[in-house]
Amino acid sequence: MSEFGLPGPRAEPQKYPARLVHWIGETVDLRSPISVPPPWVRPTQGFLLGLLPALGWLGLDLVRGGSPASALRQEWDVLVYLFAVGTALLSLFGAAVGRLERRWRAESLRLSDLALTDPMTGLRNRRYFQARFEEAHRLARREREPLSLAIIDLDRFKEVNDHHGHLAGDQVLRAVAAALRRVVRSGETLARVGGEEFALLLPRTDESEAERVAERVRAAIESASVRVPGLGQPLSVTASVGVASSTGLQNGDGRAALYRAADQALHVAKAHGRNRVEVTGPLPFVHACA
Repeated sequence: MSEFGLPGPRAEPQKYPARLVHWIGETVDLRSPISVPPPWVRPTQGFLLGLLPALGWLGLDLVRGGSPASALRQEWDVLVYLFAVGTALLSLFGAAVGRLERRWRAESLRLSDLALTDPMTGLRNRRYFQARFEEAHRLARREREPLSLAIIDLDRFKEVNDHHGHLAGDQVLRAVAAALRRVVRSGETLARVGGEEFALLLPRTDESEAERVAERVRAAIESASVRVPGLGQPLSVTASVGVASSTGLQNGDGRAALYRAADQALHVAKAHGRNRVEVTGPLPFVHACA
C-alpha cells in the first residue's frame, strides 16, 4: 500500500490452464472461480445419465448372447421401468443441483457487492475506487487520454456531529450521497473514501471539463437540505473540491501523483474559504509513485 492509501504493485494472479471444458451444452472456463451453466443444462445431463441403467441392462443381455430384438421383447417392462425411473430421478436431481448453483452464484455476487459498497451511503467504497482508479489510469496511459480526479470534502462536518449528534451526521452523509448520485454521469466513478470525503474519477475528461463537473457537484451539495428528526430547521452543508488532471503523455505509474495533486488542490480550497473548487494544472504521468 503506497501513500494516500493507493494500491501498491499487485501480486501475480493465480495461473489456470487456458482451456475450456465442454460437456452437453455447458462451457466451463477453468480460469473463472464462479461458473454457472444455463438452467436447462443440469436437467439434461441428469436425463442422459438416467439412460445408463436401461442401456446397462440391455448390454448385459447382449453380453450373455442374446439379440437386441429378443431382449426388448422379453424384458421391455424392466427396460421401461429403468428408463422412466432413472431419467425422472436424475433429471429432478439435476434440476435441484442447478437451483442450488444459481442460488450460490447469486449469494456470491451479493457478498461481493457488499464488500465493495459503503453501508452508510450505499456508494462504492475505497476498495472499489482503488481498483477502478488503477484500471482507468492504465487505460488512459495506453490510449493517451486525459484522466481527472476530484476529491470532495464536506466543510465543518465535525461541527455537525458535535452540535447535532452523529445521527444527524449520518443523515447528512446519506443526503450528500443522494445529491451526488443525481449529478454523476455514466462512466464516472463515485465513492466514499473517508469519513466525510468522497472521490470522483473522471475518465476521458480534461481539466476544463473536470472543473465544470466539480462545480456542478459543489452546487448540488450546497443546495441539498437535510431534515433531521427533532430539529426545527433543515441542515445544510457545503463542500470543498480539489481537482487534478493528467494528460497521460508519458509511461509510468503516476496515480499517486494525480491523487496528491487533487489533495493539494483540496487543501487550497479549504484555505481560501471553503465551499469552492480549486484546480491544479495538467500533470504528466510521471514515473514516481511515492
